[in-house]
Amino acid sequence: MNIWTNKKIDGEIMPNEDLLCGLIQKLDEKGIHKFKINYFHSRVRLQKYVYLVSYFNDDLNYNFNLYIHGPYSPDLAKDYYHISESECKPREIIIDRSYYNLVRNRTAKWLEIATTYDYIKNKNIELEKEEIIKYVTMAKENITYKMINKISTELESFIPS
Repeated sequence: MNIWTNKKIDGEIMPNEDLLCGLIQKLDEKGIHKFKINYFHSRVRLQKYVYLVSYFNDDLNYNFNLYIHGPYSPDLAKDYYHISESECKPREIIIDRSYYNLVRNRTAKWLEIATTYDYIKNKNIELEKEEIIKYVTMAKENITYKMINKISTELESFIPS
């Protein structure tokens, strides 16, 4: 399977692009984010929205690595650049409303901290919350332990178990 495809649903291979296009459309319809390919901060936000959606829908399969602004997926970037150059065909993506409640009205900084915390937590399952927060404070300048603790608690209250 190449980077442009995801998985089979009802025997049909689903392109990630179509599902990504569907998510972008939903985020816009719900007034959460209007994706603009030419704006760096819009692309960063989309990376975080897609990272977090994996807790609510596993159709979008992107691998993420930790970068300066938190989790980043080169394959996701390829997909949204490709979408911007062609007409996308949005495929409906079913996502629980708690996802939209989680991401609605969040600042870019909140999304960056929340996803960085979650990424480190998932890659280091043996670490206690306090240790994870310390790693995030080392990775993110001018972010306090208290702020990370508050954001991680908010995030964890939305994440399905």
